[in-house]
Amino acid sequence: MTKTAPTIPAAIYLRVSLDRTGEQLAVDRQREDCRAIAKQRGWDVVEEYVDNSISASDARKNRPGYNRLVEDFERGRFRALICWDLDRLTRQPRQLEDWIEAAEARGLLLVTANGEADLTTDGGRLFARIKAAVARGEVERKSARQSRAQRQRAELGKPPAGVRLTGYTLRGELVPEEAAIVRQVFDRFTAGDSLRSLARWLEDSGTPTRRGGRWNPSTVSGILANARYAGR
Repeated sequence: MTKTAPTIPAAIYLRVSLDRTGEQLAVDRQREDCRAIAKQRGWDVVEEYVDNSISASDARKNRPGYNRLVEDFERGRFRALICWDLDRLTRQPRQLEDWIEAAEARGLLLVTANGEADLTTDGGRLFARIKAAVARGEVERKSARQSRAQRQRAELGKPPAGVRLTGYTLRGELVPEEAAIVRQVFDRFTAGDSLRSLARWLEDSGTPTRRGGRWNPSTVSGILANARYAGR
């Protein structure tokens, strides 16, 4: 009798930096591609880890899905990891080195759905290190350009450029209807409402978002944490 090779338990990590609608469509696209890789390799997907609308550029940013992924790997829950692209997993060279070490020393099979990196090979690990360094450098250059441009606008007495703030026009003029909603969000949160309950209240009341999408805890948090509402 022939023995069947044991199935390799695999995890999938899905992340998008900004989901303006809260519909997780980008995450769904990543999921389809990653599951196709798992099926092609005959791996058994035991868990998915999702961080929707969370950036990986700032190492201080809390990523619950990523944190749980790391903890489960340490517990030995999976032996293979699939993500759509390395920069979906991390943009921090130090974090990438942890995964490379896991591939080299502990046999972790880490592949990307776009086919650009395979940490099971030395060439893949070299490519991953180069790509992470280039990506990190671009993040830093972009941040410097944006900070300088915003500082110039502030010195000229102009409102910040970019995405329109709920309650204001792009020129910084008040939008009364939206401003009233923002005030209520802050008042209710101060009174003890949770992000989830605030999102549900806004949805139930038929209040439109700035872009016409659905309210979710992430969009509510984006308002509460925006320093521009504090005049900074």
